[in-house]
Amino acid sequence: MQLAAWMRTRLWLGLLGTVLGSAGVAAGCGGDGLFEGSGGATTTNTTSTGGQTTTTTTSQGGGTGGSGASGGAGGAGPIEPECNLREDCQLVNDCCDCMGIPADVVPPSCPQQCLQPSCSAVGLNLVKSECEVGRCVLSASCNPSTVTCEVVQPSCPPGQAAAVVGTCWGGCIPTTECSEVADCSACNGPTDTCVAEETQTGRIYHCVEAPSTCTDCACLGPSVCLEPFDTCTDIEPGIIACSCPTCDF
Repeated sequence: MQLAAWMRTRLWLGLLGTVLGSAGVAAGCGGDGLFEGSGGATTTNTTSTGGQTTTTTTSQGGGTGGSGASGGAGGAGPIEPECNLREDCQLVNDCCDCMGIPADVVPPSCPQQCLQPSCSAVGLNLVKSECEVGRCVLSASCNPSTVTCEVVQPSCPPGQAAAVVGTCWGGCIPTTECSEVADCSACNGPTDTCVAEETQTGRIYHCVEAPSTCTDCACLGPSVCLEPFDTCTDIEPGIIACSCPTCDF
């Protein structure tokens, strides 16, 4: 009789352990994030000592469900050119600035007083505004290939280059205001991107101000590679080329 009672007790406790273990598994399901948590684990230990049976059930819930993935940042969209023709630009020449800006933009105010305007201060007395690679700039080259005088080239800070006046040197101006520069190494300002026009006589280099997220053909190309040089090629990060494969000039 005692053996039969012990067997019934052991069977009942075993069934109870199974029920509790199933509850532990159900409680252990992961959340509803992008990645589900692992399922719960149930451990049942049954020991018998001197006719007494002890059943221990341990249930551990599953891990917390992973959070949903956040959307990626949108890429920069194409930017528009400032100009297409010289007539689209105007010259700002006062005590504060010597630069080309779009003709429909109001020049910045300049409260300073000076003996001569900024363009004259760097030797650019006859400078005008130009439209180069979709940007309003000065009609002043910073390409030293035309310099023949024996005057030492001025040392300019990053982001500036020495303007060429006739066949000699003028003062330093922003590289983004030069009508052209010697090569891409001149585009050393913090926001400079180098644009190279592919011509039959060689490349003409320009420094263009552009956001750091907009330095390739997909974004910058439509605003600098204008007709007829409207075919854009990514050369390397921060350098793009504009060409006209069908041109015969």
